[in-house]
Amino acid sequence: MIQMRPNVRQATIEPLIKATIQPKTVVYTDKHAIYNRLDKWGYGHESVNHGDGEYARDDYGGGFYEVHVSTREGF
Repeated sequence: MIQMRPNVRQATIEPLIKATIQPKTVVYTDKHAIYNRLDKWGYGHESVNHGDGEYARDDYGGGFYEVHVSTREGF
């Protein structure tokens, strides 16, 4: 079960991310500012902008949407 954190800030999520995600992993998120330091923390980072109506993106033109963050909600 996913738990929502009451205090969502970079200082709050950094130790959680580092404890659960291997360095150099590409992390897919929305455009929330708390994820802006993922690159500095040693992770790849791709995001979609829900505010602009973007929920998935085909970066390579092959018909496969590589960048998306709603997989969990789909289950």
